[in-house]
Formats: sequence, C-alpha cells, structure tokens
Amino acid sequence: MGKFVRCILLIFVIMLACALIGCDGVDDLNDSEYSELEQEISEKDDKIANLELRISENDSRIDELLSGEQNKNRKISELEQRIAHLEAGFDRSSPESVADLWGKAMATRNGALVYALYSDTSEEKPFHDRSDVFIWPDGWHMGVSNPHFIEYKVLPKTTNIDGAVLIEVSLTADISGGDPLDDTATLTLTEFNDYGWYIMSVAW
Repeated sequence: MGKFVRCILLIFVIMLACALIGCDGVDDLNDSEYSELEQEISEKDDKIANLELRISENDSRIDELLSGEQNKNRKISELEQRIAHLEAGFDRSSPESVADLWGKAMATRNGALVYALYSDTSEEKPFHDRSDVFIWPDGWHMGVSNPHFIEYKVLPKTTNIDGAVLIEVSLTADISGGDPLDDTATLTLTEFNDYGWYIMSVAW
C-alpha cells in the first residue's frame, strides 16, 4: 500500500506541476496578445479619429466653397436682373429713338449701351470680341479718347427694306490739335413685336 500511495501522490504532484506550469504559460501568452491587440486597436482608433477630423475639415471647406459659389451666383443673378430692368427702360418705340440712344452712346463712349441696343440675333452682336470695334472689356469704354465723337445728329430715315429700317446718324469727332472730323453711320433696325426696335447692323 505504501508504494501504491507514493506512486499516486507522485503522479498527482507531477500532474499538478504540469497543470500549474501550463496555466501560467497560457496566461502569460494571452496577456501579451491582449496587450498587443489593445495597442493595435488604439492605433487604429487614432487613425480613424484623424480621418474623421480630416473629413470634418473637408466638409467645412466644401460648405464654405458652396456658400461662396451660391453667393457669387446670387450676385450674378441680381446684376443680370438689374441690367434687364435698365435695358427695359430704353425707349425702343421708334427707329429714331434707338438711333438717338446709339448716337448718345457713341458720343459718351458707352460700349455697354451700344451693345444693349443690338438685337441678340444680329451677327454683329458679339463685337466685344472684335478688335475693329474697340470696346475695352475691362470697363466697356468704346473707342479711344483721341479722336472721339462729341456730337451726333439723327437724320430722317430713308429706306425700308423687308421690314427693316435704314437710318443715318451724322457724327462729329474731336481730334486733338486738328479740325473736327465728320462721319456718317447707317443703322439697320428691325422691330420685334412688342419689344420695340433693335439694331441689326451698322455701316460706315
């Protein structure tokens, strides 16, 4: 019995030692893995936080850009409406009234007014891109300071062609250090229903 008991006790001690050694090894390994996992999760959380911050900053920037673009578009729309209302106030009731406005615009170098008097269907309308007309895009001034027109006179309309009216405007240009220069322009105008008369072309 004594030997049997001693064998049983020895086996129990060996099993207990193995169990204790095994458990300690597993616990140490799990703690290490857990610590590494926590570190990895923390690093990923930091990356996510940084990405969220960048996204938030980008969203704010996009909102600012959209707000600025909306304000810009609103101002453009307001200016377009103002111009439309101003142009609606022009006297287009007769060829003579439009020719008078044209002569006044030429004498004051008002390129914007000259542009507005043209019909949108006129092939000459995009003259702000033409060098031969001399409208300065930065201020819509027309022509040059010397020489420039100082006086004008609308002459009686002379010819009707296919519903269009030809009317002449006599202009006098001031030349620094020289005698005034007279010139005559022939305006071709067409009436558009209730919208009044518009310039189709100008010949010198």
